[in-house]
Amino acid sequence: CCVMLPKKNRLTTKEWDTVFKSGRRIKSSSFTLVVQKPYNTPYNKVGISVPKKVGKTAVARNTIKRQYMALLDDFGRQENSTALGIIVHLAPDTHSLEVELLPYVAKI
Repeated sequence: CCVMLPKKNRLTTKEWDTVFKSGRRIKSSSFTLVVQKPYNTPYNKVGISVPKKVGKTAVARNTIKRQYMALLDDFGRQENSTALGIIVHLAPDTHSLEVELLPYVAKI
């Protein structure tokens, strides 16, 4: 049902701000990836931002975050010293999300 990355693999608010300011951006129609590599930890970190424009309620935003986290679970548990932030622009359907997101993540 629900996949949750360990706390050490999630970006904190302070880390998110750092990655957001200095990371490299990769834009898609549904989301923007913000990548900082190498990062100051030996393992990968992932953060996802879903604005209220995309999901009106907290339930909707958290559902979208869970969909992204489910796809990024393997990436988040690797030890490549990469920080990845995702800013969601459109609410995804599961198939198109997988088709669109995974090729970008594979290039990182």
